Amino acid sequence: MKNRILIIICIFAVAASAAVILLSRRDGAEQAAAEILRDGEVLQKIDLSSVSESYDVTVEADGGGYNTVHITRNGVSVSDADCPDKLCVNMGEISGSAYPIVCLPHRLVVRIVSGSGGTVDAVTGR
Repeated sequence: MKNRILIIICIFAVAASAAVILLSRRDGAEQAAAEILRDGEVLQKIDLSSVSESYDVTVEADGGGYNTVHITRNGVSVSDADCPDKLCVNMGEISGSAYPIVCLPHRLVVRIVSGSGGTVDAVTGR
């Protein structure tokens, strides 16, 4: 009886390890790109795998403000902005698509998207 339980536990452990390895390889295989959006419109899309040296992109806001987006091979960040709260600057660098950088006063969004184009996989709640 103990041997069967031990075998079942080992099978589940091996299956869970294999799933983690396969999922981590799949995420790394997709090329990431950074998108800079204002009012939902893509201003610039940058393929991060083609970045050899880090550089800055300054995005001018409609009301005269600005955001400076710092681009590296590993991710993006907002390095400077003249918005009052500077929450976008304090968010730091993002390298995955979990959380975008948002500057509400300038209506700016900086996000990471996969190389597949960011299409919808599924729709729920219908």
